[in-house]
Amino acid sequence: MREIDDLDAVQLNPGDNVSVALGVFDGVHRAHQALVSECVRSAREIGGTAAVFTFQNHPAEVLFPNENLSLLTPHSVKREILASLGVDLIIAPQFDLALAEISPREFVESILGERLAARHVYAGFNFRFGKGGRGDAAMLQSYQGRLFERVHIVPMMKYDGLPLSSTRIREAVQAGNLDAVEAMLGRRYRLAGLVVAGDSRGRLLGFPTANLDIGKQTLPREGIYGARVFFDAASSEGFDSLLYIGSAPSFRAGNEQRPVRIEVFLMDWEGDLYNRELFVEILCSIREDRVFNDPCDLVRQIEKDREFFLAWLEKNRV
Repeated sequence: MREIDDLDAVQLNPGDNVSVALGVFDGVHRAHQALVSECVRSAREIGGTAAVFTFQNHPAEVLFPNENLSLLTPHSVKREILASLGVDLIIAPQFDLALAEISPREFVESILGERLAARHVYAGFNFRFGKGGRGDAAMLQSYQGRLFERVHIVPMMKYDGLPLSSTRIREAVQAGNLDAVEAMLGRRYRLAGLVVAGDSRGRLLGFPTANLDIGKQTLPREGIYGARVFFDAASSEGFDSLLYIGSAPSFRAGNEQRPVRIEVFLMDWEGDLYNRELFVEILCSIREDRVFNDPCDLVRQIEKDREFFLAWLEKNRV
């Protein structure tokens, strides 16, 4: 699979028989997967290229900079999921103020029509595009038979009687409803982040942890989780781990406010992880975060957490 992150470098030809799926695809959830799979199937039928047009970043970062943005899928994870669906080409420029000014007509005619030479176009029922989000699915559909051979608008998908959406998945993640998250995503939820320096307190306790900077990803509620850590987004070989999400209340002084931290303890791995990107698949919830006045009590509890997780793994065999 190829990826192009510069629109000026995109120049496909009619002979490429391009089928393109359009969307931000935060989460690449089951509805997104259905849309992309339809696009891939279309490309295979016409012996062409299955492409996805998306962005490196979420447009809301630029359009609403003062809002507290919460994301499901960093681009590195999105890219691997799309590749697993059979996509041949990802076009993913950085969304910026210049792109935000492109009119819906220019997006369709200049980008999709001229640069991508799209033959078939796929989008969700609620897809919006162009300056001010003025372009919609109906406008795309109006180009069928004129600029595009086919424009396919994928209808709404439901889960548990309600529309399946990235917003619902974010809410389920934040509530710690991992079963619902997995059902809507079609896979377990993953965090991705760069290992950064911590305070080395875990090492002193006998449980060395890797501290992760996960940017604006959505977090489940604070607590201890069983997880599996991967060194590569596409890898199927991971390391059983304990995941901590919290502000380390046992080590706060008085009413000191500390930011939430994300730490992973790889149970059967040793080595230097600094500046590596890790992918953390959350498997189960173990317990809530709480205060331990004695470090020895904390160590004993971590041992119990590990025993709980090992028993869970034996029972669930994942």
